[in-house]
Amino acid sequence: MHPTRWERSVYTTFSQALESAGATTLAFNGHMELTEAVLARARAIDPELALKAARASAPAPDDRALSAATIEQVRLTLSEEPRQAVLTNPNAAEIVALVEERQRIDDVPCLVACARLPRRLLESYRWDAAGRDRLAETATPVVAVRLIDAGETQTAIVHAQLTRPSGLQDVLTEWASRGPSLVIAAASCFVDTVWASEWSQALRAADALIVLVDVEADRFVASWVRSQIPVRAGTVRVEDTSGVFWATGLQVGEDSALWLHLGDEVTVKLMLDQLRHTPGLDLREDASHLRAWSRRLQIAITHVLATESFLDLQGLDSDTIRRVTAL
Repeated sequence: MHPTRWERSVYTTFSQALESAGATTLAFNGHMELTEAVLARARAIDPELALKAARASAPAPDDRALSAATIEQVRLTLSEEPRQAVLTNPNAAEIVALVEERQRIDDVPCLVACARLPRRLLESYRWDAAGRDRLAETATPVVAVRLIDAGETQTAIVHAQLTRPSGLQDVLTEWASRGPSLVIAAASCFVDTVWASEWSQALRAADALIVLVDVEADRFVASWVRSQIPVRAGTVRVEDTSGVFWATGLQVGEDSALWLHLGDEVTVKLMLDQLRHTPGLDLREDASHLRAWSRRLQIAITHVLATESFLDLQGLDSDTIRRVTAL
């Protein structure tokens, strides 16, 4: 949004007062002039740095663009440093035994499989050399049953990898009715449409499929607009042992999956505001659909907060974009 006259007027007044006292001041957007150059130097050191320079000469044209530009920069940290993680390949029976023993919420065993891009996993966790090498050699989304291993000296997030859709279906069959089963797949994974097509049936074989929003809204909302699909949005406040969080659950038409945006209050409300201002989107703000999701949503949110290192909307890396564009 362009600065209003009163903003410039106030800035000028204070600037002149400071200058009269001998201070050196910047122009209205003077602090932004060198931002891109600084970030260019930073990206030379870390090419995956996701920060973007704000536009001094061409600011966000409207409230929707302003909301989008703001939340794209936000990262909600859930642990002081990336959590320790390990990548394993047990069989279905071994996975079920581990989950039944270690993965309980309110003393009920809960099976949670996750799908994330490999570069995202590398950024999110501290891996041993073998796990890091395997992920570095992987191009497509990684599907794994995730659980917490509280060892004597350290806690690790175990990723029991499933390399084929049939592997996930075998685990779900072995799990049977021991407790709830969920798949939490990052929205960034579905950019790979070949992978999504291959895994779709297996991902939906669990009791619930939850799509965790880890990309900006423009990556997924356009298809909803084109298809004229109604979207129901409900926002809830979440109190966890680690703090207070907010979540928006999106029901897209008659799809059985739930899209989940989890973050702090400001980020979640800005995302909802962006959806409100999306031209052509049939958005219906009504949280009644979340009643049926109450227990599954509790499990999903508890799991995400306990196993992720951070939450943001930068889940899609440049390597994946290049790869899927070339398909």
